[in-house]
Amino acid sequence: MFHYYQYPFDKADEHIERLSDVEKSRYLETIYTWVHSKAYKTETQEMTRTIYRDMANKAQNSTEFTGYRLTLIALKKLDQRLLFLAQKYEQDKSIREINESIN
Repeated sequence: MFHYYQYPFDKADEHIERLSDVEKSRYLETIYTWVHSKAYKTETQEMTRTIYRDMANKAQNSTEFTGYRLTLIALKKLDQRLLFLAQKYEQDKSIREINESIN
């Protein structure tokens, strides 16, 4: 059904690849800083807790329950993606530091 749907936005990887090296580094550094901050962890935990609470208290039928579950899955995928990008920043930073020490 959605096979031919054209999304009105670019894939994140395509967006990142179009950035200059400096912009890409800043982009990844921002994600790294954000993901490792206490505020990020606190807010994502609160959001997850709230969704679980609403799922338990407000879901009236299986469709609503499924909606809450899909939201939780989306949050988990977002967290995994951000952690992946933060790890990429760490790897890129290590490579830059090694190259600088060689030169």
